[in-house]
This record gives sequence, C-alpha cells and structure tokens, in this order.
Amino acid sequence: IGPSGAGKTTAVAKLAAQFGENGAKVCLITTDTDRIGGLEQIRAYAGILDLPVDVAYTPDEMHDVIQNRKDVNVILIDTGGISPIDHVQMQPLSDTLREAGPSEVHLVLGASTGLGQMRDALESFSPIGIDRLLFTRLDETARFGAACTMAVESSVPMSYITNSRAVPGDIHPARAQ
Repeated sequence: IGPSGAGKTTAVAKLAAQFGENGAKVCLITTDTDRIGGLEQIRAYAGILDLPVDVAYTPDEMHDVIQNRKDVNVILIDTGGISPIDHVQMQPLSDTLREAGPSEVHLVLGASTGLGQMRDALESFSPIGIDRLLFTRLDETARFGAACTMAVESSVPMSYITNSRAVPGDIHPARAQ
C-alpha cells in the first residue's frame, strides 16, 4: 500500500520475480483499476514473469479471488495509490485488505520523498495496519536521510529496498548497514 507514484507496482513485480526464482508458485492480484495504465502495467509484468494476474474491483471480489487461488504459494497484491490526505479512500482499501487477509502489509515509500510527506503517509496508512516499510527508488536520490529517519522514528521494520525500475532485479532485503 502507499501513495500514488511510490513504485508499488514495480516493487510487487520485483518481489514476484524473486519469489518465483526461489521456486514459489506466485500469483499477482491488483486493485489498481482507476489509474490509467494501471492494469496494463501489472499485466505486462505478469506476462514478462509468466505469472497469473487477477483483478479485484471490490472487497467481495478480493475474497473470491483469494479463495480461487489455492494453487499458489505466494499471493502478492498491488493496490492503487492513495493520497495520504484523502481519508475517504482509506476505508475501501481497509475493507479490501480485510477480505484479503494478508500475512504482511508493506507501506511503499519513494526514497526521494520528503520526510514530512513520509510521516503523513505513515500516519494516514497506519490505521489499516502496516507491518513493514519498503523503500523504492534509491537510485533517484543521493540523500537517504528521510528514509533512514522514517525507519528509525516509525519503529516499523524495513522489508526491502529497490534501486532501479528493472524487473526482475534490483530488490534487496533491507539491512541496517
């Protein structure tokens, strides 16, 4: 989950490739149905990675899609971007995730995003339940202070970092170093 433009779709594709390379049977689900090109982008990545992709337009559809995917080990859900100041959109996202029942929810933030915006995103998305921080676009900045501060201040464990738009590749487990 995360704000628009954070790199959620690319991060999901990178994770899917990594899980697939390690032998997992992976499926992608998208709820990013409002953004122009959103469905096309995830479908393109799914095609490159030879993975199934399902679309869930509503929380009920999410429940059905999850129930119909018992044939996979890993389900990765790509959600549409939500502005941290648009609290109206948070409830449908929360409802959809409740139906999905994820084992982890990653807040995706671009490393070049300002600290104030990162704090706003964390505050807005926290009621949904955030288990991990995933920082994208480390290749787009030489200043990592905001991401480091966010990781320390939030006490939310980091999961991964990405440092390019290449799929597959360039996703790394986050480490203190």
